[in-house]
Amino acid sequence: MGTAVSLKVQGFFGALWAYPTVLLFTFSLSRRMANAGNILLLLIISALVYHYIGVAYTVRFFVTLTLTIILANIVLSIIVDLHRRLLDQALVDPLTGVFNRRYMERCLSDAIERLRRNSAPTSLLLIDVDRFKSINDQFGHAKGDSVLKGIVSLIEKRSRKLDLLFRIGGEEFMLLLPDTQEPAAALVAEDLRASTAESLLLEGWQVTLSTGVAELRPGESPDSWMKHADDALYAAKKAGRNRVVCAGQSVPQSDPVLSDAERETWAGPIGSTRAPPWT
Repeated sequence: MGTAVSLKVQGFFGALWAYPTVLLFTFSLSRRMANAGNILLLLIISALVYHYIGVAYTVRFFVTLTLTIILANIVLSIIVDLHRRLLDQALVDPLTGVFNRRYMERCLSDAIERLRRNSAPTSLLLIDVDRFKSINDQFGHAKGDSVLKGIVSLIEKRSRKLDLLFRIGGEEFMLLLPDTQEPAAALVAEDLRASTAESLLLEGWQVTLSTGVAELRPGESPDSWMKHADDALYAAKKAGRNRVVCAGQSVPQSDPVLSDAERETWAGPIGSTRAPPWT
């Protein structure tokens, strides 16, 4: 009724309020609701303009308001895309494409809350690439980056969709395993260790991983949980690298299962004369 009176008194100018209304709908409602509201507005006001003013103004109004709706949607799409890119830059490691430390801290807190509410177990793997500095020094940083990308690809192929991988340092990664207790997480870690050692990520060098495994305990903070995993990783390094250690385990319980290729070339250049670290 108000629109009809406005059109009757002010003519075409009485319909101009529809343009800011389109912007209001587009930027304050969900995309689906905004488009439905804008189309309904277009049809109703166009009909009223036709009834009170005439065909010529109706065509102008319909075309210009339609263009306004289209342009508003284009601008909204650009804003959404920019927001997504900024979010990716804030949460994703640019080299490997996995999540970064900032997002890891949020996910650890979420896991602690799930344990508190639902007693849902969560384990994490703290993974470090053995002798990565030597790889960079001998083969260059480009090859080192390629190794990191290869390791990420290998881990992602052997992970579930709900598992989350983070790069938390130069050559250090963390794999978060929801709904997983420590023994099962240790099996995952061992599979990743063996698969990496058998892969051909770098010609002339056997790439290996050392991994610390820790299950979240009731009452733990993110820092203490990470500390347990870090202690286990340190124990794996100290015991000779290329192995998995669980939290609370001072040394590996057993030697890793090794292929013939691993025994011939252990975590270093092929043809090395050094004794394997497990001897």
